[in-house]
Amino acid sequence: SYGRRVGASASLQAVAYDTNEINTIFEGDVPASNFQSILNAAGPSYLPAVYAHIQSICPNFAPPNAPPTIANLVVATNLNLAKQRARGLELSGRVKVGPVNLQGYYDVQSSAVFDAPVFLLQSNPTLIDGSQLVGIPLQKFGASLDWAIGRRTEYYMDYTHFAGNNPLNRGPYGIANAALTQSLTNSGLSATLGVTNLFNDATDTYGRIGWGVFVPENTYGTDTSGLQQGSERFGLAPRSFLLTLSQKV
Repeated sequence: SYGRRVGASASLQAVAYDTNEINTIFEGDVPASNFQSILNAAGPSYLPAVYAHIQSICPNFAPPNAPPTIANLVVATNLNLAKQRARGLELSGRVKVGPVNLQGYYDVQSSAVFDAPVFLLQSNPTLIDGSQLVGIPLQKFGASLDWAIGRRTEYYMDYTHFAGNNPLNRGPYGIANAALTQSLTNSGLSATLGVTNLFNDATDTYGRIGWGVFVPENTYGTDTSGLQQGSERFGLAPRSFLLTLSQKV
């Protein structure tokens, strides 16, 4: 890391990192046949009940009209993978111009898993050995503004931008928030009007299955679109307002 102050009102900072991990804990799906003893301990009626539930919601289960078997089941669990490597660069800065404080940052992060076992790649087709992990955007940046207007009024605004491959499973998007604080009396009473998602970006009230971006798959994956993949697109809450009163004691 490196930091430098520029005069009394500005500063710059850079942080670079390269981290390697062994036996990283990873959440993934494993063939249920690997947990036969645990499933047997659940009782003789457990697996038949699972199969009956599958057939009740998928009457035309493939292969054509064949009953499901343990080969069709996976278990979601925590796994220890061989290697994971995270590399990144974070740049940030701050400057004060009169009554205005400006801050900003830019973040690049590469995070990948190496030497994943074959059974894990087969059960998790969006896990590609050596490629960026799903849900971790390669780039992210943001900025904020804090403006003191006289002695009684303060305006604040921030914005954060996420590149693709983000946790919402949608294209690049950003979100801005703002707040206006007004001192009402000399005794410390003030009012704040806050706005979340100021520009109403990337909003949705539901997860949209099949509408998410297509996530690249490894050699064991067969999907070619987000619809085939069942990729679910999520959204941010719509613009909202919050008015608060506070009294300093």
